[in-house]
Amino acid sequence: MDYGTSSSSVKKYTALILVGILVLLGVITFFSSMRSVDTGKVGVVTQYGAVTGRELEEGFAWVLPWGINNVTEYDVKTLKEEQQATAATKDLQDVNAKVVVNFSVERGKVSEIHRSVGVSYKDVLITPAIQSAFKANTAKYNALDLVNKRGEAEAEVKNELINRLATRGITVENVSIIDLTYSPEFTKAIESRQVAEQNAQRAQYNLEQARLDAQAQQVQAETLTDNYLRLKEIENENKAIDKWNGQMPSTVAGGQSIFSIPTQR
Repeated sequence: MDYGTSSSSVKKYTALILVGILVLLGVITFFSSMRSVDTGKVGVVTQYGAVTGRELEEGFAWVLPWGINNVTEYDVKTLKEEQQATAATKDLQDVNAKVVVNFSVERGKVSEIHRSVGVSYKDVLITPAIQSAFKANTAKYNALDLVNKRGEAEAEVKNELINRLATRGITVENVSIIDLTYSPEFTKAIESRQVAEQNAQRAQYNLEQARLDAQAQQVQAETLTDNYLRLKEIENENKAIDKWNGQMPSTVAGGQSIFSIPTQR
């Protein structure tokens, strides 16, 4: 047996295996070092759980492989948060509403959000802020004023949210208060008041129409004086003369005016 040849073959196979392992490790290292961040998102790079402060933009990026670096993505597009909120108005009426907030996370501050709060930042920061702002500003309005001045209330809630969340890296873009509802008793009272106002407006309209009719009748009565009636009588007699055919009547009825003359037909 040629032990030299056998030993040489083993060495060759061993070398090939090592090369294969190195190539495999290289491939794994290559792909574990590559990260892809979706459009509209930012990747926060951590190293062994600690935030590095490095933020990855959309597209491909390289990080340390083998779990040394991890990447957590945050959406930085405009997002919508809806919250059911309950509060008491200035006149102590309970009101329920849906508060809709459009917001976005600021680029460059995502790492701080990840460090201080984490991916549950909406539950920790935004939801309590919405509830607090709605309660605080609803208390400034009476129940009916809140309905009529909803735009003002929305602006005040927005300003308060801006002041509370801007320092945390969250930009508030718009606030809407929708689906305002009150207790059944108060809703019924509002409906009754609206009906009463409509009836009062209708009665006022009828009263005004009656007043105008009375004025018209008074003017007509003042216009129909004896002189006015005599003038109309003369106008009628003149019309009769204009229609006379030029022939005198053969007979005149007793007591009948001479102007009762036959006309040409």
